[in-house]
Amino acid sequence: MYGIICQTQPEILHDTIRIARVTSIGSSKALLMRNVRRLRLEDVRVSAAAKGYGAPVTFLNCDGLRAKELYFEDGKSNRAAVEIDESKNVKLRSVVLGDRTSYPYGISFKIDYGLTARELDVAESTLLKATKASVLLISPTPTPEPTPMPTPEPTDSPLPSPSVTPVPRPTDAPINGSAPTVKLRCSLGLEGQVLAADPYAKLVGPGPNCVFRVGKVVIRKPLTLSGINVQQLNESDTPVVVYAENVIVEHCRFVGVRNRISNGSRLPLLQIRSGRTAVEHCHFEYSSGVGLMVFSTTRKVDGVTLRRITGKSNRDGLITLSSNAENGKVVDNVVVEKLRAWSGAMSQRHALRIENGVGSVFVDDVYAEGSSYGVVIKHNGKLQRPNRVILTNVEVRGVNTGIAVDGKSRSSTEISVNKLRTSYSFRAVQMKNANAPVVYGVVVENSLRSYAGQLQFEGCDYLSLRVLSFSGNSGSPSAITLANSKEVKIGGAVLLPSSSYPYAITFYDSVTSPVGGLKLTNNHFDAARSNALRVI
Repeated sequence: MYGIICQTQPEILHDTIRIARVTSIGSSKALLMRNVRRLRLEDVRVSAAAKGYGAPVTFLNCDGLRAKELYFEDGKSNRAAVEIDESKNVKLRSVVLGDRTSYPYGISFKIDYGLTARELDVAESTLLKATKASVLLISPTPTPEPTPMPTPEPTDSPLPSPSVTPVPRPTDAPINGSAPTVKLRCSLGLEGQVLAADPYAKLVGPGPNCVFRVGKVVIRKPLTLSGINVQQLNESDTPVVVYAENVIVEHCRFVGVRNRISNGSRLPLLQIRSGRTAVEHCHFEYSSGVGLMVFSTTRKVDGVTLRRITGKSNRDGLITLSSNAENGKVVDNVVVEKLRAWSGAMSQRHALRIENGVGSVFVDDVYAEGSSYGVVIKHNGKLQRPNRVILTNVEVRGVNTGIAVDGKSRSSTEISVNKLRTSYSFRAVQMKNANAPVVYGVVVENSLRSYAGQLQFEGCDYLSLRVLSFSGNSGSPSAITLANSKEVKIGGAVLLPSSSYPYAITFYDSVTSPVGGLKLTNNHFDAARSNALRVI
């Protein structure tokens, strides 16, 4: 029912809570925040809000509220999108009602008794889709006189006797040896030992000098595979395929045959086809396809954790996450943390690829060097659901493009980027057809000459760019290029003196995305050699 709810008694206020990068899908109330001082909200997206529950975002007694980048993708109600009551010193920035919303008011603000409308400060917001008014100010209601409480008459009915709650019985301990740890034997094949293992067993490798040459191992039971070295036997088979839930693959090394055999096959070294699965502390190299693939074949894959993955020389990239566009089976709820990818002796296309409607992906701490791309997000348009991705702490060096996003329509991708650093690369960001993307904290150092802009956006309505820094060699004619994108906000962008861009921003003006919708605040473009803004 609730995306996030926070409430306590008025006399016991919460203080200084920060909430960032939240997507609420199908909740009756995306946010219900009561009695919180100095609440900080940043980058909140509301999608498919349930009808009939009033405002999807409500604040009550939230003095000192600061909120920015609130985007309502769709939704319909007879109330405002945002309701604020009994709150003072409120500042809202970049509140946007998307094209598929239907609210009478964008923001409803009830003025507290004894205060004025100046307690609400709204700026850089797009609320024109509201059917009645962008902001509704409600006058304060005088405090009513208390009504005397009548003295209750005693009742003749006896009070019920309390029932005795039985003492809870402790849960039985698991049977000793029910999930044993088994040390694998190097002299035996891996496939047979996996087949013979009990469910939930932990299979531990014999040691670092043991290498299992594997044709294909299929895991159809919950278990843990730990500390093994896998050498792909032939290019036509994936060495390990996981079909079962509750499988953990940890501290493993997978080596393909790309450096020895090439018959055109593009299969991964490890494929995950089921949810509730984790891969941690694993290394992949020399795959003819990708190192690790998460792909939905016959059922939804829900809940995958990929942590501390490294890889090099994998032809099609290190990791790919993909929903099945042919049968509609999807991948959801994936966490990727601490990913390290470099080209090695042979090329590697990307560190991470997300495609065709993968939902709720959280990515933190990615480093890519020497590959074509850092992170790629694509959509072929066959599934009517977007990629939903949050990227934080991405660093690339010597790549073609740091983050590349491309979709068939403007609803193909919902993305939030926080902290991207690029150096000696041709382009930091290329983004096409993303729905209200948010990009924070980009640092571009010593870019290489190739593309029209270091940050390129096309078909990205309601884009927010904040805290950008450009320094060193400036290979592109413009730091930022914007095309076919309406209501764009850029704030806190700086061209440092060491940069040499002719233009800070190049904007392609059109009827559907006029330059008048471009909002610039607190930017420093004095270092632009020609002009800060070029309109084409």
